[in-house]
Amino acid sequence: SVITVGTFDGLHAGHLQLINEMILQSKKLGIPNVLVTFYPHPRDVVSDDNKVKVLSTLEEKLIILETLGVENVFVINFTKEFSQIPYDIFLKEYIIKKLNVKSLIIGHDHRFGKNREGNETKLKEFAITNGFEIVSVSSQSIEGQVVSSTKIRHCLLNCDIELANKYLQKRYYIAGIVVKGSQRGRVLGFPTANIRPADEKLLPKTGVYAVSCKIENKTYYGMMNIGNRPTFDLLIEPVIEINLFKFNLNIYDKFAWVEIYKFIRDEKKFNSKEELIEQLHSDRIEIEKYISLIN
Repeated sequence: SVITVGTFDGLHAGHLQLINEMILQSKKLGIPNVLVTFYPHPRDVVSDDNKVKVLSTLEEKLIILETLGVENVFVINFTKEFSQIPYDIFLKEYIIKKLNVKSLIIGHDHRFGKNREGNETKLKEFAITNGFEIVSVSSQSIEGQVVSSTKIRHCLLNCDIELANKYLQKRYYIAGIVVKGSQRGRVLGFPTANIRPADEKLLPKTGVYAVSCKIENKTYYGMMNIGNRPTFDLLIEPVIEINLFKFNLNIYDKFAWVEIYKFIRDEKKFNSKEELIEQLHSDRIEIEKYISLIN
């Protein structure tokens, strides 16, 4: 098989280079392609920091990989014990024995195994001895910056959705089940679908966003608020509420795929319900204008 290995958090422009090269080699050689990834995020296991908030949950990753033409995904349960395996043992036991590698696609700075000892030079020496080839793919730069998951996280937490989307080569996404909320949006004249994402998912900064929402293969546009409802409840954990335009179906318990287009404004506390309603009308007009421009 033709293989590429990594965490692939976000499946950004740099990851897409690797995946496209893997698919190309796979077609050229007439053999299957296999993307090898890890769950949970390796930094969650080896670092003492707080839990890593991921750009892509495993479920989101699998959905996107299928659309890209990846044929097989091999998910390795990343544990403390696994992190101690030297790169040559990992390659022998997993990449050669289990997956019968013919060609291994690596990134410009990829390192394998315990203490990240398996650099490109060592990998190429190992490949020659063990009868497979290494294909190295250069880094991907956008607007003069090498694309990385860290840079995308920074963009999302600083309201720069449009730059994050450039780095991702797609719109940032949140997948989850539609759950019952407080029903307050309905009273205000702006009924909302509340989305429950996975706990490990990185949410952008609190505020109002222009979004699309795909439910049962139909796409709707709307406005999303990520926040703590300061006007009413001041919740500890932020909630995701989406008001979909021209929409009145019952979608509780349905799976929704939300794509974020643009940051509109910060969340704020309003002095009255009427003041909030006025602002929501203004947000909606702004987002509808933006959506009509991009379509």
